[in-house]
Parts: sequence; structure tokens; C-alpha cells
Amino acid sequence: MKTFFRPVIAVAFVLVSVFSCQQKDEKQQDVPDKASVVFETDSLLFDSLEADSSLAPLTASEVRELTGDFFDKDTLNDFKWIFGEFYRIDSLKKAGKYNEYVEHLDLGMTKDIAARKLKEVKLEDGSVFRIWTVKHGSYEACPFTSGSEIFATLVYDGKIKDCFLVGQELHSSDPPVWLTVDKYGSIYSNGLVKVDSKESNCEGEVDKNNVDIVLNKFEEISFVIRQGKTTNLVTKAWDN
Repeated sequence: MKTFFRPVIAVAFVLVSVFSCQQKDEKQQDVPDKASVVFETDSLLFDSLEADSSLAPLTASEVRELTGDFFDKDTLNDFKWIFGEFYRIDSLKKAGKYNEYVEHLDLGMTKDIAARKLKEVKLEDGSVFRIWTVKHGSYEACPFTSGSEIFATLVYDGKIKDCFLVGQELHSSDPPVWLTVDKYGSIYSNGLVKVDSKESNCEGEVDKNNVDIVLNKFEEISFVIRQGKTTNLVTKAWDN
């Protein structure tokens, strides 16, 4: 089981940083007093999504449109695996083979994945963010991975310009090894976007008091949307 779990954890680690290859800078983005938060993600939002059955589902063609060609530009490259699983499960359901697939699930395999619409928000320059979410989970045994992501697709002058991760809650485990990721973001009316991330992982080691030894990694990302373009990318990362 442990040999199989390593690829699952590796996949989970791949998912944890959408801007991991970008330059780092200690500079902080300014938030003018007049700018207001038009959308934000937090644990309460993720909890509410868990119980909300009213959100309209997204089709495979709609997800392809919302993600555009941004895998090539690496703004979504870390999430190729998630969308690959979404298209695969969607195809099984359309072909009437999903129930058969579930009956033969093995350790670590994705059991279900779905995408849903959330809302649209407008910025002062006329840009629009289409907010949507993806939820996924594997077979209920160890190793196990489950997660939810919230994406914002940028539309300007009627055209899709980019797509960004603005929220994520991810958990993967094969006791005593485990990983959790929490990413929460805010979109401001003036085009400023901020995303804070905390990744905690344990490789199964404990201290002298038999308490898990946990490594925490933190990251702060900010950038500015101006007329459909992304500028002023700033990142700050540290361990604790």
C-alpha cells in the first residue's frame, strides 16, 4: 500500500502551487482605501458549498471554455490532473459506464468529480470574473485524496483572457503520512487579487512525545488585473 501511496501524494503535492515557478519578491501590493472586496474564499465558503445542491453543474465543454489555453501558459498547469480526471469521469457517465467503473474502483482511484458554477463578479475596469468550483474524491480507503478548488476565469471585452486558482482545500492521507492544503483568496474591485496558502505535511515521523512532526509551508501571492492583463505579480514564501 505504501508504494502505491507515493504517486498519490506526489500528485497532491503537484496541486498545491499554481504559481510555484514565478519569481519571489518581498514587496507588498497596496490596497487603496476605496477598493472593496468583490469576492473572497474562506473555510466558511467551502463548508457552504459542501451542502449546497442548488449550484448548476458545468459540462465538459463549458469547463474547456473556462480553462481556455491556459495550461500552455502555466497558470493552470498544476491542475492538469484534476481536469483530466473530470473529463474522464464525465465521459464514463455519458457512456452509461460510470456505475460499472465505481464497482471496480481500486485504492487511490478517483471515485467522483464534478464542476459547478458559483457566480460572476465585476471589476471597476469592466472586467468580469466567472467563478466556478471543482470537487473531487478518491475511493474511500487508504491512500485517500479529497479536495475542492475554486477558479476565477477572467473575461474582458467579451473574451476569456485567463483563469486562476482563488481557493483550495485539499487533504491526502495514508496513515501515518498525510498532507493538507488550504488556499484562500480575495478579489478587489480595483483588480487586485491576493491568495494566501498554507501547506502542512507529515512523513509519519513523531517527536519524543509521540506527536506528529509537521512541516508547514506558507505562501502569499498577489497580482493586479488591468484591462484583461495580469501585472505586478508578487510572491512571498516561507517555512515554519
